[in-house]
Amino acid sequence: MLGNFAIYTALVTIFLALCSYLFKTFGRDYLLKFGRKMFFLHTIALLVSTGYLFYSLIAQKFEYAYVYQFTDKTLEFRYVISAFWAGQEGTYLLWAILGAAIGLLLIKREGEEWEGPLLVFVSGVQLILVLFLVIQSPFREVIPNPTDGLGLNPLLKNPWMVIHPPLVFIGYALLLVPMAFALGAMWKKQYGDWVNRALPWTLLGWTFLGAGIIVGGYWAYRVLGWGGYWSWDPVENASLVPWLFGAALVHGMLVQKYRSGLRKTNIGLAITTYVFVIYATFLTRSGVLADFSVHAFSRTPVYLYLGIFLFLLTAGGAGFFFFRMKNIGGSSKGISEEESFLSKTGFLALSVAGFSISGILIILGTSAPIFTGWFGPPSSVEESFYVQTNLPIALFLCLLLAGSVYLPWKRNKETGSFFKKLLIPLILSIAGGLVAIFLGVYSPLHLLIIVLSLFAFWANVFPLVRIWKAKGFLYTGGYFSHLGVAIMLIGFLASTALTQGETIFLTLGESQESLGYTLNFEGKEIINDREYYRVLIDDGKKEHEVEPQVYYAGREPRRMREPAVLRYWWGDLYVSPLETQTEERERTLTLRRGETTRIGDLAVTFTSFQAPEHSEQGAIRVGANLVLSFEDQEIEATATMARLSWGWDREPVLAPGGGNLYLEGAHPDDGVAVIHFVPAIGERKGESLVVEISTRPLIMFLFFGTILLMGGVGLASWRRFVEKS
Repeated sequence: MLGNFAIYTALVTIFLALCSYLFKTFGRDYLLKFGRKMFFLHTIALLVSTGYLFYSLIAQKFEYAYVYQFTDKTLEFRYVISAFWAGQEGTYLLWAILGAAIGLLLIKREGEEWEGPLLVFVSGVQLILVLFLVIQSPFREVIPNPTDGLGLNPLLKNPWMVIHPPLVFIGYALLLVPMAFALGAMWKKQYGDWVNRALPWTLLGWTFLGAGIIVGGYWAYRVLGWGGYWSWDPVENASLVPWLFGAALVHGMLVQKYRSGLRKTNIGLAITTYVFVIYATFLTRSGVLADFSVHAFSRTPVYLYLGIFLFLLTAGGAGFFFFRMKNIGGSSKGISEEESFLSKTGFLALSVAGFSISGILIILGTSAPIFTGWFGPPSSVEESFYVQTNLPIALFLCLLLAGSVYLPWKRNKETGSFFKKLLIPLILSIAGGLVAIFLGVYSPLHLLIIVLSLFAFWANVFPLVRIWKAKGFLYTGGYFSHLGVAIMLIGFLASTALTQGETIFLTLGESQESLGYTLNFEGKEIINDREYYRVLIDDGKKEHEVEPQVYYAGREPRRMREPAVLRYWWGDLYVSPLETQTEERERTLTLRRGETTRIGDLAVTFTSFQAPEHSEQGAIRVGANLVLSFEDQEIEATATMARLSWGWDREPVLAPGGGNLYLEGAHPDDGVAVIHFVPAIGERKGESLVVEISTRPLIMFLFFGTILLMGGVGLASWRRFVEKS
């Protein structure tokens, strides 16, 4: 009752706040204080609902559908936080509380002049988010009340997934601010000052969203056994697209801040960036991509309202923009003849175009299942589409990164001086290309990427040192972010195009050579339905013990592989398990009630089924009672299996004499149980583990580059807030 009451209170108070701020913008200034009070009460109500949901998860109140679906009695306390945003209701609540906090900061920092129009749009989005919670509340009750939950998806039981969703949603919430400023500027017909106010918020939102994307990529690399960090999955792309448009917006804002150009472009980009935030949410949470991404949510009652919100936001924002477009003024062509494209202004304008085109191409590819579904069976584009269309843009941006730091804001009339400044970075970059050839890189495309990446790197190193000495560390954010992009590209190339790998069979107890390493498979252990493979790796200097894993995850269980990663200064050694093979294969027994079967000296008798425990929501736990006889021992035991949210959970029975028995299938109507026997490690003669082993050279360049990129952007945003204060 308390949770739902708080949500309804949040809905009523934000509606009153929206009305108050709306009337305030029409001259009813006396409603400003009332609007503030309502927004504050709205925030308090969301805090109460957030706190009560956390309490319900911790206290294991399985009578609530959300708690029942994403937790169980065995869930570790640290992953209760992950459970909060494991489902749609929790993420909408997280988004709403973040939006409320940002609204309060806007009230405090931006003054009465901008408070009215800003809070109109912020309150409008808050109203939609809380409406989603009313439609699909996390406090819906389960009848009859279950005694245990379905459990958390194993993919979410990872420290990186504790912080990944909040980072993304902080970014989403902050990127509402530049759109609110842009719409407020059109409302107030003040098209210049809004950029100075909105730039710090935009940088901050761009930083958090980028950090969330980075953490997600690192999680995929360390947890998913497919060997990568980015697969151009629709859900991955959905968060990347608003980040790319945010990058275009940041660079466009700099042009407007220093040269008063790109006014119309920036207003359009501010609106477009947030439209793609909502479009990303629609793609991942409406169910339209459920068949094309392992990350996408299934369809829920909210999807229709989410689609309506997306349509109203797009149509309303575009309509208002075109209605005001003639009055925006400024440099309508973007770049004046005095500045030309051979200037910092021109290079920034070209970067705006590059980021925008990249975002458009990616969203077209991501939306392919929707477009193709209009004319027939839906289909998706290949990963090669994204690489082939975006690689030329990335190389073009490298040239802009290198040249922009040496150009003045106005037209550069001394082109000789400009090219002279680039001579040393160019020589160093060509030298780096020659080193790459010496190391075995012969592909012209790969050499071009290396040379241009190094060119962008060296071209930014020297100005960074100069600015640091002259003005201080606070003014180096842009240069650090440019260095990060250059290092990222080198890491991307090395960790993909230059990787080596092969699939090998590791026989139990025998050594195998691969890629200069000696590997020895020592056995398998099953714990909580996870298979752990113990592998010794000798690199010639030291012996390492690693444990790659296999498990099942998802409501429709999929076999997942968690790799083992050995980190070296030059890169990573990546070991991903594929399957096991045995000469003496594991036995599967189909037993009727009262029937006995022998496995060597072990006799297995199936006597009866335990009464199944189940609920109307589909969670069923069933057990098979067994009598196990080995030599002079005889024990009674029960093997159980349960259908949880992430797959099947089987509790093994330890057999006398060694080995484990698992209940694989139960057919009570026919009196038949399917029992799977896994022999003890020492008894599995000739067992082999099939693994994929690969090297990932310079992979840390990629992750270090992304951290440097976002750290530089964060430093730049901090500088803007300091300057504004």
